[in-house]
Amino acid sequence: MASAALELQGAIVAALKTNSGVSAIVGDRVFDYVPRASTGGVTAEFPFVAVADFQELTEDVDCIPGAEFFITVDAWSRAIGKPEAHRLASAVKAALHNNDLPLTDFALVMLEHDSTRTLTDPD
Repeated sequence: MASAALELQGAIVAALKTNSGVSAIVGDRVFDYVPRASTGGVTAEFPFVAVADFQELTEDVDCIPGAEFFITVDAWSRAIGKPEAHRLASAVKAALHNNDLPLTDFALVMLEHDSTRTLTDPD
């Protein structure tokens, strides 16, 4: 059975990897699983983007199956201060907000940015 979440995740990763604003900052370091050592420490080179959490809410309309997804995309930086994190978050938003991502098995009605949080997260 096809999965709308899986297809959407793939389209988001592809859109981020091919976006010039995002790739100018992270290269091809866009992950749906951040590489880690056996000890649990992150082995990915910083900065990078991680497609993190998916929440799916069923939104059937007139017997047509549908869903609303809430997706967390994390932008990680170890640069001093927050300028790089802000630039990366802005590039991610520009790459995804109102983007009509191509899907094969499902239809995307709308893709909207909801919010951005920039915070300090100790390792």
